[in-house]
Amino acid sequence: MSKKYAYYFCKTPPKNYTFLGFYKYRRQQSDFTFSYQKESRKLRCDLEELTREDSEAVRVSANKLIQDYKNHREKYPDVKMFWNNIESSVADSSLRLDKVNTARTVIHGTEMLIKTALNEVDSTLKTDGGFVSNNVPNERPAEEALSEGVSPIGNTDDIIKSRTSSKRGLNCEKNDDVVAKRGKTGDKSQDQDTSEKSTEDEPRNTPPQYIYISSDSEDEEHKLDEDDDRFFDDINDMKMVSFNDYLNQNKESEWKLKDGRLIVDIVNIKTAELIKLASEKEKERTQITKSVIRKYRLGLSSIIDLSSEFDGGMYTWFEEEWIDIKRMVYGVVNMEPNAFEGEISNIINTIEEMCDSYKYNEVREYLFKIKTNEHSKITQQVSAVYFYVIDELLKNPFKFVDKSGRYQELTEIEYVMFMTAPIINNVFSDTLDYLKFRWGETSTNIMSDRRRKIDLRIVHQSKKIELSHSECAKAPTPGKAVQDRSKCLRTLKGVLDNLLKEDLTDEEVQDSKVLGLQFAGIDLLDDGLYFGLEGPTFSFPAQLINIKCLRGTLEALYFFKQEIIKKMNLIPDPRRVNHPYNQIFHSNSDTLIKATHFKTEFIRETHFTPKKKRDGNSHTQGSNVN
Repeated sequence: MSKKYAYYFCKTPPKNYTFLGFYKYRRQQSDFTFSYQKESRKLRCDLEELTREDSEAVRVSANKLIQDYKNHREKYPDVKMFWNNIESSVADSSLRLDKVNTARTVIHGTEMLIKTALNEVDSTLKTDGGFVSNNVPNERPAEEALSEGVSPIGNTDDIIKSRTSSKRGLNCEKNDDVVAKRGKTGDKSQDQDTSEKSTEDEPRNTPPQYIYISSDSEDEEHKLDEDDDRFFDDINDMKMVSFNDYLNQNKESEWKLKDGRLIVDIVNIKTAELIKLASEKEKERTQITKSVIRKYRLGLSSIIDLSSEFDGGMYTWFEEEWIDIKRMVYGVVNMEPNAFEGEISNIINTIEEMCDSYKYNEVREYLFKIKTNEHSKITQQVSAVYFYVIDELLKNPFKFVDKSGRYQELTEIEYVMFMTAPIINNVFSDTLDYLKFRWGETSTNIMSDRRRKIDLRIVHQSKKIELSHSECAKAPTPGKAVQDRSKCLRTLKGVLDNLLKEDLTDEEVQDSKVLGLQFAGIDLLDDGLYFGLEGPTFSFPAQLINIKCLRGTLEALYFFKQEIIKKMNLIPDPRRVNHPYNQIFHSNSDTLIKATHFKTEFIRETHFTPKKKRDGNSHTQGSNVN
């Protein structure tokens, strides 16, 4: 049998193929990833290959597993138990590991990190993707770039050389490490960032997903220090807050610890303790104070960040019951993308096989035929994305990585123009009549403080309701990463709260999670209890050798799109709402409709760091809800 499969399928009789058997075999291998998403995707790819085998018994057994593949973790108790045990052991061990060393590796850019980073541009559609101004000159519209015909490419010598010019790179299937690009300003800013070099570390198995591209912007370089200074403006106001009034308000809640205490009460108590600690440390303005304030801002917003597993993170509030809480949340909220199947999976398999054989011109022509012929919309979109990426890297193999294997000096905007925006715009190309993508730092309407900017906002065309926020980070310092995630979760909470003010049914708000591109999201699951959610990690290819990582990226983006469309469909048809007569006779209809679904009573205020007024006074801004 082919070496493309796991050896498990070679040594096991076809009639004995099982999901659990495959996973147990993989568990013994040195390259086991401890990720259900990645291991199940590998299983699916192996099964697809097995269906092409000459042996009828092999094909029959493989097809049977493919038929049962969807949700097989939940269907088979033994598989579910296997992965629950794996995830528990990983989480438990990660809490005991020395995360300070991990953070220092990220901050100082050790030789090992740089060697792993130089072959791939890692992104987090962060709730964070990249961002680009609508007014950037010379920007090629995604539709134009993705609809061009095939122009001849000379030879592929440079492409093949670029595959082997550097051994330094990330395996696309092992992209959980944070990837840092250190440019001239990047080195300097990272060395100068003393806010949290050792106090807030990235979780070992769930790193944030930012686009790490150096920036020469002096404003960007000093933005973190400015925000850090404002952390202390509201401490005095918080000293007088009494949290006792918030305790025991929801005694019937199912969201409890084993000893009967309400989870939401723990959040209130721990937040009060943090505020007291912050006020005591106010004059010192120490690193620990900044760490404390970043957590209490989430606590004041009733948010538990499920990625907060760095040193001193929110997981310490719940100790050994943290894993149980995560299981409860992800048992209710699905954050796992579906793997591509059928025609799309076959097309991607063909693309990857042709690229493995250096047949770049052939795969380009193959994709051009697919994207211009009659196929399903998603098939055309996926093919167009692959065509665009391959075409761009054929025209300039060293657009992102030079011949020596070093990153090119690109700004965030340049990277987004070349890669992020064309791909996202194409994935959403069939929704642009209903959705508007506001790239660049534009003001959000979910807060009264109009000076707050969001890197990417997705807005409903008719009612101007915001459906998603995304942020982008310049450098992967732990302090900046945690600060950005705190901001994103709170602005996404504002998006969620505004959506829940609409006249929706109980059934429609049952799955109310709102996502951004980090991957992160937020959902309101109980009275005053919001959870910050984690989604899949993914990357964009920097060279053709990295093309295989595009499969997982597109699966994640279509999961994101699916959730955006769900929320979009809850809003009235813009063609009806925007009719001239409706605008005349029903201009105030929104004020007459009140939400009556069960989650209206769950909503809580959102806490944002106060902005300084010109006269030096400060005030607190919140997302007020009724």
